[in-house]
This record gives sequence, C-alpha cells and structure tokens, in this order.
Amino acid sequence: MEHSNKLNTVYKSIQQIKKSYGKLLKVEFHIHTPASHDYRLLPGKLFKDMELDEVFDVSVKEGLYTKEFQEKIQKEGISIFEKQVIADLNKDFQVKFLNFKEVLGYQLIAHSLYKNNIHVAVISDHNTINGFKKLQAVLVDYYKSRIKGNTRRKSIKLFLGIEISCSDYYHLVGIFDEHKFTELKNFVNKYIHSEKEGTYISCLDMVNRITEHGGIPYIAHINTSDFLGTNLYKKSLFSFSGLKILGLTSMDAKERISNIIKKYQENSKDDFCFLYEGDSHELNQLGKKNTWIKFNNLSFNSLKKAFKNHQFCIYINKPSYNDRFLKGIYIEPGEKGFLGDKEQPEKPFIVDFSRDLNCIIGGRGVGKSTILSILETAFTLEVSDINQLEYISRHNLIYIIFNYKNKDYILNFIPQITGSGYSGKNYFLRKAFLETTETESGSRKLSPNWITLYRVSEKESLNKYKFKELNYNETTKIIENVYKKSYSINNIVELSNTGKISEFIRDIILNGDRLNGSKIVLSNLNKLHRNNYRKYLRENIQSVLVKIKSREENVKKAIEEFNLLNNKLIQIVYSPKLKDPSFYLNELELRYDPIFDREKGKRVLNTNLTWDDIDEFVYEATKKFGYLEFLELIVNKKHKKIEDVLPLNKFISGTAGEYENVSSSNMVRVYNKIEERIFRNIEKVTSSLKLLFEIIDDFTLKFNINSKEMIRTERVVMKDIEELSLGQKVVAILTMIFNYGEHSADSTPLVIDQPEDNLDNLYIYQNLVKSLRRIKNKRQVIIATHSATIVTNADAEQVIILESDNKRGWLSKKGYPDDEVVLKHIVSILEGGKESFIHKKETYKTVLDI
Repeated sequence: MEHSNKLNTVYKSIQQIKKSYGKLLKVEFHIHTPASHDYRLLPGKLFKDMELDEVFDVSVKEGLYTKEFQEKIQKEGISIFEKQVIADLNKDFQVKFLNFKEVLGYQLIAHSLYKNNIHVAVISDHNTINGFKKLQAVLVDYYKSRIKGNTRRKSIKLFLGIEISCSDYYHLVGIFDEHKFTELKNFVNKYIHSEKEGTYISCLDMVNRITEHGGIPYIAHINTSDFLGTNLYKKSLFSFSGLKILGLTSMDAKERISNIIKKYQENSKDDFCFLYEGDSHELNQLGKKNTWIKFNNLSFNSLKKAFKNHQFCIYINKPSYNDRFLKGIYIEPGEKGFLGDKEQPEKPFIVDFSRDLNCIIGGRGVGKSTILSILETAFTLEVSDINQLEYISRHNLIYIIFNYKNKDYILNFIPQITGSGYSGKNYFLRKAFLETTETESGSRKLSPNWITLYRVSEKESLNKYKFKELNYNETTKIIENVYKKSYSINNIVELSNTGKISEFIRDIILNGDRLNGSKIVLSNLNKLHRNNYRKYLRENIQSVLVKIKSREENVKKAIEEFNLLNNKLIQIVYSPKLKDPSFYLNELELRYDPIFDREKGKRVLNTNLTWDDIDEFVYEATKKFGYLEFLELIVNKKHKKIEDVLPLNKFISGTAGEYENVSSSNMVRVYNKIEERIFRNIEKVTSSLKLLFEIIDDFTLKFNINSKEMIRTERVVMKDIEELSLGQKVVAILTMIFNYGEHSADSTPLVIDQPEDNLDNLYIYQNLVKSLRRIKNKRQVIIATHSATIVTNADAEQVIILESDNKRGWLSKKGYPDDEVVLKHIVSILEGGKESFIHKKETYKTVLDI
C-alpha cells in the first residue's frame, strides 16, 4: 500500500505539472457567422430570413437546448428571457446583440465547434469584423456555463480575421491581432467599400496593406480561383514575399494548384503554406475541414511564428504522433544525490518532457549529462563507467514515466548498493551485475534487480490511480521497444579514433544485437564437458550457419536501401573481417611449440606434414569454406569433401623423405589427428568462435566530404570515417544518426549529449538545425546542449534550464524559447550574458543591416 501511494504521488506529479511546451491543436479556418451577408445556418436559406422559432428548432435538434426548455420559453414568453440573456452577454463581454435569434445563431456555432473538438478558430466574415466580439463572447460564455470543471480542455481561442473580396476576384483573408481591433476597424472603414462588394483594391495591393498593418494574409479557397490577371500581375502576386499562405477547400486540388503557382514564382525557394479551410456558411460545414498547428501559447505572435516555420508547425493532415515517448523524470535525492531542489533538500527533482524537441541547458556541472546518463542506464541496464553508476546511485529514488502505445508506465530504478554508504568495490550489492559483465566496448551489464516496471492500469478515483507490476519478460520487451540508446558524440568519435566505429553503426542498424543465437551457442559451449563438445557442434553448427546467412542477407538488404537513398552523402559499408582468419584462428595454437610439443614431435603421425603445415592448411580451408563450415566438415568426418578442394599433400613444406604422404590408407587417421589437435583445448575453440561472432557484423562509414557545407555543388568525394578530420567525423556521425533513424522509421526517443561539439556554426545552422526540425515531429528528441543556435533556431518545444551550487543541481526554469524568462536564461547561459550579446549585435550591425 505504501509503495502504491508513492507511485501515485510520482505519477500525479508528472500528470499535473504545468505544461510549458508547444502543443498540436485542431484549427478551424475561415468561419462565417450571422455577420456575413450570405450566412445561411441551414442549406438553402439565409439566416437573416429565418424566424426565431426556426432557429430555436435547429438549436433543439443540434442539442444546444432541450425540447422542454423550448416549450417552457414559448409558454412563458420569450421577451423577459430574451432581455435577460442579451443584457447579461452585452454587459459581461461589452458586445451589442440585437435579439435572441442572433444570440442563438452564434451559440449554435460555438456548440458545433466544441462538439467537433476544435481548439482554435479563425473568424473571417465577408468584408466585416462585426461578428468577432460576438462569437468570442459566446465561445467564452459557453465554456464557462457548460464545459469548465467537467473536463481539462480549455476554451476555444478565436483569432480575428476578415475575408476581403478584392477587385480582381481573389478572396483574401487577413488575420490580425485582436488587441488592435480598433485599428482594424479603421482599416476596414478605409479600404472596404461595402460588405457585399468588398474593395476596389487588387489582391496584390491588399496583401501589401495587410502586412503593413501587421496582419497575416492568405488567399482563400484558391482551388476555386480563375487566376485572373496578366502573367506579369500573377508573377508579382505569387512571388511577393508577403504572401506565403494559400487556403484550400479541397485537398485533392493541392498538386494542381502547386503546379499552377510554380509557373508564376520567380527565384522562390520556399514552398507555400497550404491551409485546409472550411469556408463554412452553414452549421454542417464546421469541423470537417481542419488544419493542425503547433502552438506554444495561444497568441497572435505564436500563430505568426507557426506560419513562419510552417514546414514543422502546420499540417493539413493530423500527424500520427510517435507511440513511445518519455513523459518525465522524478528523483528524490536523499542525503547524497545531486539532482534535487534548491531551497528544500527533501523535495524531489521533477521535470516533464515535451514529446517533440527538448533542450537541456545550463553551465558546466549542473546535471545535464546526469539526466541523460540516468535515462541510458535505467533503460539499457548497461554502464561504461562504474564511477558514473555510483554517482547516479547516490540518489535515493528514481522514477521515469513514459508512454508506450497509448499506455503510461513508471520505470522504478533501484540502486543496488550496500547500506554502508562507502565507496569502493563493496559499494554495490553482490548481485548488482550479471555474471558475464563485460561487452566489447568494456561496458558492464547490470542485473534485472535494478529496475521494476509498472503499468498505469486505471484511475481508481479522482486523485488515485492503480498500478500493475510487470514481470521481467514483459519489462524487457517494453523497455527495449521504448528506448534504444543515447548518443555522446565525443564517445562515438573516440570509437572511430580507436577503430571501433562498427559498434556505433551496429547499435543503429541492429540495435546493438550481434547475431541471433550466438550468445546462446557460446553460453552452451562454455558449460559443456570435453566429451560432449564436438557432439554439440555436430548437432547445432548447421543451424548457426543458417542464421548467419539469413542475418547477412537482411543486413545487406537494409544497407542497400539506405545507401541508395543517400548515395551522394553517406554510405554504410558492410565489411566483415573474415578474409583474414588469423584474427580468430590464432586462438587455436596449431603450430608446433618446442616447449609443449617436445614429446609429440613436429609431424602429424608419420607423414611429411608438420603442424606448421596444418596451421597453414586450416588457414586456407577457413578462407575457402568459412570457419564454421570447416569445423562442420571436420566434426562430421567429411574428409573427402575437404580433400577434393584442398588436398593435404599440397601443404607439405619440406622435401619428401622417410615419411609418408597422405593417402587413402592413412587419410582418416590424419584428419582425426587434426581434429584432435583443433579440439585439444575446447576453451580455445570457444574463444575463437567468440572472436568470429564479434566480426561477423563489422561495419564502417564512408562520407562525402564535400557535402558538409552544401553552399555550392561539388563532386562527390567519399572517404572512410577513420580518414576524416574531427569535424568531418562528427558530421558523418550525426548524418548517420538522423538519416538512418528516418529511413528505418525509428520512433524511439533520440537522446544526444552536446551534438554541437567540434562543429562550426554554419553547419549547425544549415544542417543540424534543419535535421532536428525535420525529425522532432516524428520522434521525441532530448538534447543537452551549449548551443544557442540549436535552442533558438531548431524551434525547441521546451527548454529545460538547470543550475547548481556544485553540491546540488536543480531545475531553475522550463518553457518555450519565446518565454521572456527563458530567453533571459538563454542569453545569460548560451550567449555569455546581455552585454556580450549587445556587443555582438553592435559588431555585426554594419554587415547585417540592423
């Protein structure tokens, strides 16, 4: 019960934390209201021609009001009720409703918008803004009276817009800051001739006027346009920098419209932002044609920013979000843990993550890498630095909350340490590590005792949840599907410098898995007695060969597809080091050793073959058949098959004399002797097989060194990663991480520590930032960084700012980069402070024209 209460506290802490990052919201563009001269409410009949009873009937049918309420109003009389409703609305929201029919018209629109789960709406009546404040008032009133308190959803945000009928028959929508309503009223009075006829001004001139007044212009329902005007006019219109948005009421027309527009664009590299708009003149048209926009906060500036970054913020089809992401981390530091609270040491360190791009920033030693290290250790149960593991284990309680396939989980990381509290070899419990602990890279595997996984099963009551503890098999399967690996760029560069880049590539394309079944085979061989060793190989070696062949084919297929798509940028080279078998055959020690073989002699039985000759024979046979294939022939006594290809007599190095050559009379005995020699030390055979399995999946990278800047087109020059400069290596590594992740549709969180290290700012802006923008809507990204360019230009959804006093690190602030406090931290931490930034600005002023 006590632990359930702790889990409940942890989960609620993350669930109820104030979200400070961008969200994807459903937007209804181009709404008409009773303020439009042609608003219909129902098909075939103008709203202005309808009677109150007709509108009331619609409100009952739509579920806005009940039949009983309508009958009561009709019985008691509408006048008193009408006066009260209108008076309340007009007083509370400073609007001027004329009658209850008009109120009902706007209420029906609000009812339909909420019913269709619209988060944001843009009103754009024909040549007027008279409906804005009325719809805004009704939306807020509807929320307060019918929704607030019953659900966590918020009131619909209404943006101020207008649809202007231009003289060249284009319909232009302008969206404005509602705080400039009075200015817009003057704008309408100045440029709009009438609500029916619109303006005598052309679309191009009106676009210019809207942008001058700080508005956002877009051509509405351009799929219905006749594209009137001369070619010169259309070139001017569609090449104008102020016009970058087009509205569509039919998505089937997008390609056709794009092709038409391209004919009139001059020197324009940016594609237009397309909106899927409703242009609704009737209730039944609402909620059917929507655009999805990522907002940090529901403000006009946030909308402007979304349009500016429309490739990453605006979607005409709802993006299918990744189905696995980290929701947050909860740490109780205890007495010795580093991450905690600044003022109250007993309080936990809590931070939630956006499911898009998170940037963790702060000075040196504030805990950025500690957070990443905790995630890596808890999910992979592997550590490369025991000191770092000890550092993490000083925290009292660690919980990681994540979502996998629409279910929430809590991963409890339980440090396996002794109660003594001292450092050294006895710091960890005896069962903290697996028996076979060392991997190729020198890291150690932790035992399953370090973690327990709970599924949030259901809500027991308003403030209490139920949790189900999962068994080890379920836990392993889930965490392996949720999290693969974090990337420390400096560590990967070190792998490249030491010739171990294959490990990094294998981690990406095979998720670190070497060869399915190889671990089982080696484990079984290690347990076998000498008498059963060869029997086991006879019975199992063929199945291993089949798996190797299948693995090789799958790997080659995956690589070929990736290489084809990236043929001028980066190539994965599958290069198993099997051509020179010495790497693993030397383990067998077949050659004559004068110390240990003195009594046995140099020769094989009484033949001209020496053991040095046999060493050469096994080497060549392995090259010819393959090592496993050769062992399979030997243990299954398929001597003739070997002899037909590689006769033993060809390996006699000395001159013929008193000894025999290999013949049919002694061949079996000679081969048996060779087999005996190979398996005289089964530990050595197992060791050779282990080395073989290590190099079966061996990879390297080739990178086009002329692709780095992409300022001008240059010839492709591919170089092996080990031949590249430090900066080129980092570029190649990041390219591999991003491009292969996209190629393989990897949706697991991407966690990177300081990707900007050893990169120049031009590359960071032109390539790294674009890569982050491109992938962040497909998979969660968590980055610890010192780069202001990444934080501000990659459009991070959340910046997590850490501070420390060298004894404890804490969360200072988190939020979207346009938050004033967050921006001050960014300037202070990443730009060297306000004075430093102002100095830079002054220095660059003459060349930047600012």
